[in-house]
Amino acid sequence: MKKLLEMWTDATEFLCNGGRSILHVAAMRRKEETVGCILEEKALDELVNKMDNDGNTPLHLVALNCNHVVVATLLYHKQSKLDIVNNQGLTAYDIYILK
Repeated sequence: MKKLLEMWTDATEFLCNGGRSILHVAAMRRKEETVGCILEEKALDELVNKMDNDGNTPLHLVALNCNHVVVATLLYHKQSKLDIVNNQGLTAYDIYILK
């Protein structure tokens, strides 16, 4: 994964359907090691709080899927903002509690 990220210089610009980044997808799919590798890359820091078309950050999506390791990894990242609300007016914490 690290080699791929080193070669892929525009990873912050690539979005899939729904406006999701590689970090959104890794978080949704509960890929703990992949999330960790992405977060280690300083150049990808902006992905931590990037919102998809529904206003969800990777933390919002992982709160839906309830993977405690990925939640903790995202929470402890220095750039992580916990007060971001999605298009439904919910923070990741709100989603986690309501689920």
